[in-house]
Amino acid sequence: MFQFELDSTNLPMDAERIAHAKALKKQSLTEHAFVPGAGMADLREDLVAKVVEKFRPGIPAKQALIDLRLAEPQNGDVRLSFAALLLFAKDPERWHEKAYVEYIRFRGTQREHGAKLNIVQRERISAPLAELSEKVVEKIKPHIGQRQVLHDLFFSENAEYPQSAWQEAVVNAIAHRDYGLRGTPVEIHHYDDRLEVVSPGSLVPPITLDMLRKGAGGHASRNPLIVRVMVIVGLMREVGEGVPRMFEVMEGNGLHKPEFAEKPQGFVSVSLRNSMVWDEGTRAWLANFKSRGLATNQLRLMVLARQRGGKFTSADYQKLAELDIYTASRDIKEMIRKGVVQTEKKGGRVYMLSPERPVAPKEFKSLHLELTRRGELSNQDLRDIWKVDRQAALRGAKRLVEGGWLIPEGLGKGRRYKPGPKAQEYATPS
Repeated sequence: MFQFELDSTNLPMDAERIAHAKALKKQSLTEHAFVPGAGMADLREDLVAKVVEKFRPGIPAKQALIDLRLAEPQNGDVRLSFAALLLFAKDPERWHEKAYVEYIRFRGTQREHGAKLNIVQRERISAPLAELSEKVVEKIKPHIGQRQVLHDLFFSENAEYPQSAWQEAVVNAIAHRDYGLRGTPVEIHHYDDRLEVVSPGSLVPPITLDMLRKGAGGHASRNPLIVRVMVIVGLMREVGEGVPRMFEVMEGNGLHKPEFAEKPQGFVSVSLRNSMVWDEGTRAWLANFKSRGLATNQLRLMVLARQRGGKFTSADYQKLAELDIYTASRDIKEMIRKGVVQTEKKGGRVYMLSPERPVAPKEFKSLHLELTRRGELSNQDLRDIWKVDRQAALRGAKRLVEGGWLIPEGLGKGRRYKPGPKAQEYATPS
């Protein structure tokens, strides 16, 4: 009887892997296709030169396009791919009718039609893909409102929507949309409560909606040739970094996570909401921990613990941030090292927020080192440190005395200021 060994590399692919491979191949055909009648004269020399300088300085433009697989040699010249025309064409819409971005500003929080039509502004933004996202930012930025925040607030960005978040959403839409669909452009819908970027085309396998909603990055691209050029010129990061960055920026500014959805007829949208996750009092409280370098999930845990009387467990954190037990344990240990969390009892599994140190006003912070070194300060010392006149120094000293930060001793020119009870508790954050 003969025995055969099966080579695992030659085993048939399952149906899901076959479908995945076919989908990727089909989706990449659009940008790879060569366009009859298109030549170098149809491209903007300045944009091609910009890419050449960053890709391989000194080589001819035609050779750079060939090396980037955006063109191929033909009878001493080159023929151009669809990707090359989208990226560099003088008139991109000659080659793709909807190769632009449309900005639509709505009044209210929902799109209305007919007699209730609530469009207050509509603007078409057109440019080659190698600079389209920059043009979009330039046009839209003036329409993004400003938010009034506390001067020393942890979430210091004043924009209604952090620019790096919505810019990332726009860049991703331009880079990853399905250019085989010619009936609609990338659209930016600006409502009173959110900014929504809608991109033609379904998700690229193996990226799923669940992955996006969790803020996970993915290394799949419908248009790898276009993406490569956009990375080279610095318009976007490597594939897979954009979505995690959007989550980090939105949550780091106290805003809701980006919301992803698949719409009918094969569209993907991402919405950025302008409402704050935490109220002003909570954000002001978190400002006390600015110097500790806590990650967004750790800040969320701090807020949860505060709402629960100061206590929490590892299981609470795992559920809150969707973390495994090992990551949760690592984060909690880091918070203990940074002095913001401690165990309720030695060896216990319940944690609690560490007693809060008083938050020093700016006037005291500027005095702290000299006060610690000398043990006391005069009015002249205060004037020198604060760079103010005598009356301003007296007013500042009075505020710190009333707040318990300084204790005055002596009268007139002989008055000295020593550390008060608040100063005894205060320790400069590391």
